[in-house]
Amino acid sequence: MALTWSLSLKEVTSINLYSDSRSALQALADPSNTSELVLEVKRIRELEIARRLVFLHWVKAHVGYLGNELADESAKEATKLNNVGGTWKKPRSRISKT
Repeated sequence: MALTWSLSLKEVTSINLYSDSRSALQALADPSNTSELVLEVKRIRELEIARRLVFLHWVKAHVGYLGNELADESAKEATKLNNVGGTWKKPRSRISKT
């Protein structure tokens, strides 16, 4: 959502994306990854085409970074919601063959 929103900001020339998930950042940086979720997130490419530099940063989890702690708290609160909205398709690799 933040990446999509940043496309509307004409004065923004660079974006820093922070995550405590190293595997998520590696998946985003891998041009051969065709996961549906990763493809949606790869709007980063659109940002670069729109002349915005995108930098991916890994931060260590649970060490007191304010932004990371706020994101963790928001995620925890979201687990209490009855309706999270949206639908997610299971990757074919996760569907058992019977």
